Amino acid sequence: MTRTEYLRTYLNRALAEAYSYVWEPIVEVYRFYEDRELTMPHLVRAPDRYNVQRSRLMVVGQQTGGWHDQQDISSVNPSQLMNWHSEFDLAENTKVKKSPFWQIAHKINTALNVSTPPAFIWSNLIKLAERRKPAEKYGKPTTELRDAIREAGLLQLELEILKPNVVVFFTGPTGYYTWELKQQFPGICIEGARGYDEHILAKLNHDLLPEHTYRSYHPNALNRSATKKHKGERVGLEVIDSLIELIVES
Repeated sequence: MTRTEYLRTYLNRALAEAYSYVWEPIVEVYRFYEDRELTMPHLVRAPDRYNVQRSRLMVVGQQTGGWHDQQDISSVNPSQLMNWHSEFDLAENTKVKKSPFWQIAHKINTALNVSTPPAFIWSNLIKLAERRKPAEKYGKPTTELRDAIREAGLLQLELEILKPNVVVFFTGPTGYYTWELKQQFPGICIEGARGYDEHILAKLNHDLLPEHTYRSYHPNALNRSATKKHKGERVGLEVIDSLIELIVES
């Protein structure tokens, strides 16, 4: 076994054990809300070469879309969910790879690492999604469901085990996600970065997060033809270039 294989195996074994430890409380959440349309919990697996990258990058989205929905929670286990994450392969060979989120995630990784195939971590602030109305897309869960799944502390477990040295939150400044960020990281300091207002590009400071931790709008928002405005400032995808420069130059 090579050093890379050993390190990857060690990380994923530690993740599997941590997920298994909190699995029963997660199952209870799904059973309690069995009348809801929910995606399965989003659990991650470290890709090949992750632990030997110059920059161990973690990209954190808001919540999943239609991530293995409509299954009985009793029919799956943490290892299976980790395998799904691995098979998804950072959107390689999928239609969604052309989406703004995945294009920008890969752009950041390419700027920080020379790696073929890419070896960064994709996670989410909220580890499930909910469809509230028939035929509606999966999106942010109701407040009580969000509060319930937070108790498992899944993102914190991942940070502790994977130890990324660069984390980018594409969760945006809206109240729903900012409140969730503050609940998961009590006392977090959010300050403007690279001359931007904190709503546009922020540096996040917290003991559980590495020095290079930043937050910006979700790439879908930055990519819209009618770009975001905040306090009269018009912003778009150029924010991502500023973010990359901020990381690379430090």
